[in-house]
Amino acid sequence: MAITAARTRELIAKYGANAVFKEYATSSYDPATGKRTMGTATQHTVKAVEESRKDRVPGWADALLYVSPSGLVFTPAVQMEVVYASKTWTVVSVEAVAYVGDVVLYKLAVKAVA
Repeated sequence: MAITAARTRELIAKYGANAVFKEYATSSYDPATGKRTMGTATQHTVKAVEESRKDRVPGWADALLYVSPSGLVFTPAVQMEVVYASKTWTVVSVEAVAYVGDVVLYKLAVKAVA
């Protein structure tokens, strides 16, 4: 059986849980305070599967989230916020996993927001 984005979506829908990705169209930076103010967020709810990291390297990801590209209306990106399992995470790395030239899965390294 070939691996497709539709097949990964079926599996993630069966075994995953809801994840809410927050996409900010705009932000502003105040150099006087050193703070960034985010604009209004567009929220996207998709199913995701979590893999906890056992090798917690300081400064690196706390967990991995797997998301199917099938049906996504956005592309996961670094610094996106994700609410998953009642925790807020920040995406620190995005890897598009391909099979025969087609993206079938996104592997997202995430870090917990303090």
